[in-house]
Amino acid sequence: MDNLLEKIEKVVKEDHRIAYKDLEGYQEQIKGEFEKLFKYKAFIEKTNLTTYWWESCTKTKYYLKELALIDSNIPEAFREATFYDWLKICINPQKEINYDFYFEKNELDKEDQVKQILFENDRKGKQLREIFKKPDWQIRLKTISDWFLKRYDIDTARKILKNIQSPYKSIFDKVRLFIPRLWGAIFIGFLPLLVGQETWNLPLQLGWGWIIFLSLLFLVFSYLYLTIECYNIIHNIKKAFTRAQGVFLRGFLISLIFSLIIVFIMGKELVGVEYKESGWHCLYNGLCTGRLMFSENVLFFASAALLIGIFIQVFWEEKTITEPL
Repeated sequence: MDNLLEKIEKVVKEDHRIAYKDLEGYQEQIKGEFEKLFKYKAFIEKTNLTTYWWESCTKTKYYLKELALIDSNIPEAFREATFYDWLKICINPQKEINYDFYFEKNELDKEDQVKQILFENDRKGKQLREIFKKPDWQIRLKTISDWFLKRYDIDTARKILKNIQSPYKSIFDKVRLFIPRLWGAIFIGFLPLLVGQETWNLPLQLGWGWIIFLSLLFLVFSYLYLTIECYNIIHNIKKAFTRAQGVFLRGFLISLIFSLIIVFIMGKELVGVEYKESGWHCLYNGLCTGRLMFSENVLFFASAALLIGIFIQVFWEEKTITEPL
C-alpha cells in the first residue's frame, strides 16, 4: 500500500510541479494551474491521504491561496473555499505541529498570511474584501477577531469587528476590545491591598523614595511578564515588546483610575488622622490628613494591584490577559 501511495504521489506531484515555481511568469496560465491544484487537493482529501501527504497538501493549499489572491477571474466560490482552507491552517486552535513546522520551514508569518487574505488595498487603505462581508462569514470574523485579540493585536481585532454587521454583532463583542479580563484581574489585584489599616499605612511609612522604587519595580515586572506572554504566542520579540507596551499602558491607566477612586472614598477612614501634615495641602477641608489624597497610596496601590492582578491571571485560567472573558 505504501509503495502504491508513493507512486501515485510522485505522478501527481510531477503533474503540478510548475505551480511550485515563481508565479510571476505564469500569469496567463493561472486559471489552468489553479484548476489543476484544486483537483489535486480534492483528490488527497477524498482519498483520505492528508496524513500521508500533509506537507504536499499544505503546500498545495498555500499556492492555491496565492493564485486566488492575484487572479480575480477565478470563480468566487473557489476563491472563497481556498481562502477558508488557508485561514483554517493559520488559525488552528489545536496547534497542529505539522502546520507550525511548515510555517517555520518556509518562513511564513501566520498573522501576515491572515491579513493578506482578509484585507486588500484601495484608495482608503486596507479594507476588508467584499467576499468576507457575506452573512456566512460574520461568525467566522468574530473568531478571527478573537484570535488577533489573543495575540495582543487589538487594532486588527477592532478593524475586523468593525466590519461585522448587525445582528451578528452585539455590545458584548465591542466590550471585548476593552480587555475585560485585564479589568477583572486588576480589580482582584486590589483585594489583598484592602484588608486592613496596616496595608494603607505602609506607603505613608515608607516615604517617597521607597514608593517610587517599588512602584517602578512592580511596573517593570508587569511589563516584562506581558511581553513574555505575548512572545510565547507570536514568537517575535520586537512585536511582543510593542504590543505588550500597549496592553501595559492600558492596564496601568485602569489601575491608576481604580486606585484614585478607592483612595478617595476609603483613604481617610482607613488611614486615620494620626499622621502629621508634611507640606501637602488638601483640596478642601476634611478631604485628607495633610496629604493630597494620599498620593503615596495612589501610586503604590496602582502599581501593586496591576502586578498582583496579572500574576493572579496566570492561575486564573490558561488564557492570555487580552482574551475575552
